[in-house]
Amino acid sequence: QAELTQRKPEWIYMHYSGNHFQWLNDFQQTGLMRFTLEQDYFPWRIKVGGSYNSYSNPVYFDTLALPAQFNGTTSGISVFLQHLLKVKWFNLQSLFLYNGIAESSVIRLPAFVARNSMFVELVPKKKTFKLQIGVDLFYHSAYLADDYMPNTGQYFLQNNLKLGNYPFLDFWVSMKIKSVRAFFKIDHVNSGLLGSTYYLVPHYPQNDRALKFGISWSFND
Repeated sequence: QAELTQRKPEWIYMHYSGNHFQWLNDFQQTGLMRFTLEQDYFPWRIKVGGSYNSYSNPVYFDTLALPAQFNGTTSGISVFLQHLLKVKWFNLQSLFLYNGIAESSVIRLPAFVARNSMFVELVPKKKTFKLQIGVDLFYHSAYLADDYMPNTGQYFLQNNLKLGNYPFLDFWVSMKIKSVRAFFKIDHVNSGLLGSTYYLVPHYPQNDRALKFGISWSFND
């Protein structure tokens, strides 16, 4: 699959007037050329794919949180692997992603991203009851993540702090009994166990450990 687009930069890059920032720009059109390839391997429950992305004259917010335009082309590749492993009552859903893009680029992405869900699923023969107990994992490698400017509501480049290299673990239980559904979840169950460096954006830590639960009951006539 191939994609080629040309368009004007969004309004926020061209015009803005606020209490702390003001600008009026006349940027060139930006372009995107993308080639994508995906393939399913159904017998093994595997899906692989990748894309090549080339950005011409991309606009972004620089280290001063001001809009800027890169004169030229910056490119990168993305490769992913999805896999579903199911052995009787055991399930493992995995997604692995690799981004190949220069660290000096105005587009910042982590090199490696992993998202996994491991759970057991118990369903009796009559199928009136279903129980799932699992753990979710999210991880990405360290990179120069964009900072956030609350005055404009935009993310901007920063070159001082690398964020990442930290796993987020969630524990959950899901249950269904006829028309009743219930769930119980502990977000970020490993909070505080591996240090306090769980940031996705500089100066904005992710939530600490949190308990969530809910119930849904459908009444039928």
